Amino acid sequence: MPPGAGPGYPGQLPYSSEPLSALPAGGGQMTFTKQLQALELEEIPDNFIIGRTERRWLLPTILAVSCVTIGVVIGIFLFTAEGVPTRTTLKINSIPGGASVKINDLAVAEVTPIEWSSAEPGARYVIVLERQGYETETREVTVSADGGDITVILERVPVTLEVDSTPQGAEIYLNGQFKGRTPKTLTGLDVNKSRELELILSGYQPHMETLSWEDKDILQRNIDLHKAPRSP
Repeated sequence: MPPGAGPGYPGQLPYSSEPLSALPAGGGQMTFTKQLQALELEEIPDNFIIGRTERRWLLPTILAVSCVTIGVVIGIFLFTAEGVPTRTTLKINSIPGGASVKINDLAVAEVTPIEWSSAEPGARYVIVLERQGYETETREVTVSADGGDITVILERVPVTLEVDSTPQGAEIYLNGQFKGRTPKTLTGLDVNKSRELELILSGYQPHMETLSWEDKDILQRNIDLHKAPRSP
């Protein structure tokens, strides 16, 4: 090694392949560590320097992922705290009241009117209402977030009237219409048109009454007729 060209000579620069532009200003001595750093910065291509390229996108990526994560957490919190409730109330009523209720084939303990507080918003339910003497009614409802309120008018089933009298053979009038003579069974009657019953038999006092069907679908009437007073 020629004098002054290698390490160990006081006042001389160590061996370096650095261009002169990379030497310290003022001609000061470059340490071996600085020489390695200069070699890395100037002579090694970027694609061979580990970590240089990655550092350029690593921080923005971390920030983006953090923002997305925070947004998701806040969204879940807001949806849970102020979003759609998990349960709501469905009010069910019938005319007349007192009907039993089934919701999706499950019987409810109360009879109408009821407030069912286990409804899920957006869910669809099949509601069945039953009461003796009335047609079974079925409704399908989709519950909103605010719940719901349904009222069902129950229709009476056709009723049967069995009429007899003592003595027999009396004429039967139902709401003013002749229906035959006692004994007689009248079927398929509309309860709303079968309220006023009248029996007429010659020599006997007419019998009139208002039938009380309540929830019955069969009504039996056996009537004792009284003789009419004789004319003086």
